[in-house]
Amino acid sequence: MGKAFMITGTDTGVGKTFIACCLIESFKKMNFSVFPFKPIETGADPDPEDAKRLINHSGIKADLNKVCPFRFRYPLAPMVAERIEGLKINIEKIKEIYEEAFKNYDIIIAEGAGGLLVPITEKITYADLAVYLNTPIVVVAKSKLGTINHTLLTVRMARAYGLKVVCVILNKFEGKDIAERTNPETIAELTNTKVFTVSDMRKPYPLMEIAEFIYENL
Repeated sequence: MGKAFMITGTDTGVGKTFIACCLIESFKKMNFSVFPFKPIETGADPDPEDAKRLINHSGIKADLNKVCPFRFRYPLAPMVAERIEGLKINIEKIKEIYEEAFKNYDIIIAEGAGGLLVPITEKITYADLAVYLNTPIVVVAKSKLGTINHTLLTVRMARAYGLKVVCVILNKFEGKDIAERTNPETIAELTNTKVFTVSDMRKPYPLMEIAEFIYENL
């Protein structure tokens, strides 16, 4: 039986896929088999680039239809894309693929879209999906001014749903201004959560300390 977690963001464009790829590389170095799971990808015109990137870094011969079973052309919230394009999202199918991967891989890294309250259907958000899959959360956020509010909202919402927040990762950290330098400590204090910072790199690279912490706290 494997271990799993879901990467969520405080917003779109915070670097969830980049961090997911970094963590995949990390767990591979720890000799774990990794199943990347992007259950829904919008903006797949024509291909689901995030899912393909995750597969490439995992090094496994995975069926794209299992890594990313629901794909939409328009870059919208899944609920909206579903209405426009007519493809129905089947939550039971997502759970079925997840449970199968749970039996066959050491680590399952699921990646959401946007944040926890992004609607998948009229009644289901990514927070609901995480609850349904019983998976802990890793929060990826920006490092800049304003991230305290966004991160606290995400962490508190996750906990309101009963979800375990494993850690917060502040992406694209440069430490150039006082806000950025003080954000990690402030967020850690206000959330009682471990906070990591990651520098912006063009190519994903192993984040061993973060991966080890996540693994030990799942």
